[in-house]
Amino acid sequence: MSARSDGLGIEECLAVLRPLGGRMWAEFSNAEGRALFGEVRLVALRGFRSDVIARLPLADRLRARAVLADRIDLVRRVAALEHGMRIDAGPAAVAWSEGKLLLSVSASITTSDGTFPEPFRIEPPPPWRPGEPAIPSTTPIEDLDVTKELAASRMDIVLRHRTDTAEFLVPLRTDADASEGGALSLTATGELDPGLAGEGTALGEGIWDLSIRVVSCGWEVMRRLGHADVIHDAAPARVAGTDLVAVPYVTERGNLSLRVRSQDAAHSRRGLTRNRFGISRQWRRMVPAPLRRIARRALGPSQGAPVDGAGT
Repeated sequence: MSARSDGLGIEECLAVLRPLGGRMWAEFSNAEGRALFGEVRLVALRGFRSDVIARLPLADRLRARAVLADRIDLVRRVAALEHGMRIDAGPAAVAWSEGKLLLSVSASITTSDGTFPEPFRIEPPPPWRPGEPAIPSTTPIEDLDVTKELAASRMDIVLRHRTDTAEFLVPLRTDADASEGGALSLTATGELDPGLAGEGTALGEGIWDLSIRVVSCGWEVMRRLGHADVIHDAAPARVAGTDLVAVPYVTERGNLSLRVRSQDAAHSRRGLTRNRFGISRQWRRMVPAPLRRIARRALGPSQGAPVDGAGT
């Protein structure tokens, strides 16, 4: 890849650096890795500009400056960090109040050894070698401390419709504690209003699954949002500006979801109330008593009403 005379843009820099990423880099032998590093460095020396590097995500900014400083060891450290990153998100604390879902979530990010990155240090570059372009004087080679980047980490709720491609992002208020030498601890709170969650508009009818997304230092991790307990007072509530109602529920696998349906459907569902054997009143009126007795004996006292919604 050749660089333009005015240097590479952000997307082009990211494309050049991508082969030095975690999983891809881990598959190379030492010889292959060094050869690839040399090719990337040649392009970087010709086309990377300091103002563009400054706008890259931290992970790629670290890579870019390590390449310019001829530090393959730092490139390997960044790749190992990406390859071993882990997220541990605790179950959300949930309250359903006035048709809004109030959330409180905690999470921690660690690497495979149980810590998060120490500050990265890039030493001054080695002397210029004959036949190699000189490093531009505008390229900053400096100590890199990730503390501020860690403190800027954030958590969001990702809403995904279960049966179509609709997806919306709900930002949370996030506090990060980048404790020295330990895990990155995050706590976040927020409010999910079904009447506004669809990027300022109401959510459509259907089941919406909630995931938690953690963004830190240019890295991103996402997983389904769990909730261990029953949601108190989880009665259907009207979605503002629509003829829909919404209600949160916990799936069979302990994950949090939100059901949005029409008010007419909600009323008809309440009409099909069930007794302790999971038999609706309407079914009792339609089926003769002898058959109901046979059904009761077959079901037994331990059989409850079927769970509503797929357990995902």
